[in-house]
This record gives sequence, structure tokens and C-alpha cells, in this order.
Amino acid sequence: ISVAMFSRNLIILAIFSPHSVRSAVFPLLAMASIAAGWAYRERKKSKDMQVDGKLPLASPVSLKKVLTFAALFLGIQIVGTLAQRIFGSAGLQVISLLGGLVSSAGTTAAAADLVLHGKILASEAGMATVLTSIASLLVDLLIVSRQIRDKRVIRDLSIASLLQTVVGIAVLFLQTKVFRLL
Repeated sequence: ISVAMFSRNLIILAIFSPHSVRSAVFPLLAMASIAAGWAYRERKKSKDMQVDGKLPLASPVSLKKVLTFAALFLGIQIVGTLAQRIFGSAGLQVISLLGGLVSSAGTTAAAADLVLHGKILASEAGMATVLTSIASLLVDLLIVSRQIRDKRVIRDLSIASLLQTVVGIAVLFLQTKVFRLL
């Protein structure tokens, strides 16, 4: 799930604000690499395990979902602009974290749109994308932990999520403060 989410957010950022990718690509790739490595490791360990049952899936596209996404996008756009005006970059980053609790895709698109309209810097949108992705990762962990009762699986997912979060923040910090790449 995490690899797909990190990739999707990077693609959204690349489509709407290509210059912002530079500040998001290394943290997102680092987190996606950890997630993919962890998934590969777990798959190798559970090769003999049989999975019974079917996963009921609904259509990912519906009018309600599209309207909800549009409302969320607009809300993040308004709140993000106000937070950025009042509190500067820190305000936008806090809103990005909060937006990631609901929709990291919507938050990423909103941040990229703010760059398009000249309201924030490309590097701020990249940072917002990384932070919203981390928030979404942690929300996904909470959702999964409520569905799965196996403590070992929850422990392993928690460790993987914590590792992804720490590495993502560390890479973001290194590129902004140590190497000054942004």
C-alpha cells in the first residue's frame, strides 16, 4: 500500500508541479524502498501460507468520492493558503500533515496547485508532499491494525511504518539542512 501511495503522490506532484519533485523525490523513494523491501521480506517468510477468502472491492470511482475529493481539495487549498499567509511555510506544513490524515493525494494536489498560482515555493510543495505521505502512512497503519488481530503482523507493520517515517524525515532533513539541496 505504501509504495503505491508514495508513487501516486510523486506522480501527482510531477504532473501539476514538476519543479516540486526535486524536493520530494529522495524522501519518497527512500520510504518506498523500505516499504518494498519489507514487503518482499514478509512475502518470502510467508511463502507457504495459504490465504482463504475473497476481498470484496467496490468501484474506486463514484460521484460521491469525486465530490468528496473536490471538496477536500478546495478546503485544503483555502486553509493551506491562509495558513501559509499567517504562519509562513510552517503553517502550510502543519496543514499538510493534517491533510494527510484524510487524503494525501488531495493534499499533494492542493500543494502543487499553490505552486502553480505562485502562492508557495516548489520546495515547500515537495516538503508538504513528503509530510502528507507520512501522515497518510500512519493513518493506514491505524486502519489496518483495527482490521487485523494478529499481534505479530501489527508489530511488524508498526516497525516498518516507523522505519519509513524516520528515514523519510531524515532524508528530508539531510537534503534541506545538511546538503541544502532545496
